[in-house]
Amino acid sequence: MKPSLVISPVTKNGKPAFVVNIPAGVSGGTRKRKFFEKRTAGETFVREWRAETFDYGARWVALSDRQRAGVVYHMDRLAEADWSLGEAVDFVLKHGKASPSIQLGTVAEQFLLAKTAKACRPRYLAKLQGQHFPFPCRAPGTSNCKNHRVGHRRILEPQRLGWRDTSDALD
Repeated sequence: MKPSLVISPVTKNGKPAFVVNIPAGVSGGTRKRKFFEKRTAGETFVREWRAETFDYGARWVALSDRQRAGVVYHMDRLAEADWSLGEAVDFVLKHGKASPSIQLGTVAEQFLLAKTAKACRPRYLAKLQGQHFPFPCRAPGTSNCKNHRVGHRRILEPQRLGWRDTSDALD
């Protein structure tokens, strides 16, 4: 079924014009409206749009000009390397992405050091440790956990990440 592109006469800025409404399902989620001074220009647009949809599909037509330029650029890069899109996808799926080179504990440490450098209140830092980096614990009081009380919430922090002791900061 062809999407219906209707050319309608309208008044835009006090001048007669013609508008082509492209339905939401065809244009990538939101309806698009193209305005033309003459009906023939609108008919030409509709004819070209339908031909492009027939040749490349509705998904290609729904892309913006910037997105299309990006696709063409990356396809040219693949062509320079004598790769097809299918080969590139197969390669990525086979080899996967590289694992992150930084551990979570290091990220948490750097984040908290940055917050400390900004001279945040110790109570705020203790709250951050529990809210942004909470880890489940086997049981309260075990060797790998330290229990802290912030407000009415109970926060369990693993000592294996090397976080500094914040029990004095909560007073």
